[in-house]
Amino acid sequence: MIEYGEGNGVTTALNPVEKVNLCKVYSDRSHIIIANLLPESKLYVYGISGQLIWQTNQSSSDRVQISVRTGFYVVKIFKDGKIQSEKVAVP
Repeated sequence: MIEYGEGNGVTTALNPVEKVNLCKVYSDRSHIIIANLLPESKLYVYGISGQLIWQTNQSSSDRVQISVRTGFYVVKIFKDGKIQSEKVAVP
């Protein structure tokens, strides 16, 4: 399981970042779908081992479809100092 340390009795050296729901994240067949994106959002997709698989600075579309293999992924979205982190299972 991949989790942030905040609230789990683990202290972090970083300043806390405000967490919000910026957009909708879900899987559809062999894709991760990220919808309702705000312009200039930074997107990161990590494999379950923590390896960065995909990243982009989204500026034009409010929806992204990422082709991936079956597995578990963590999607991080950054916008204006706010962060959204979602875990996604792709069947």
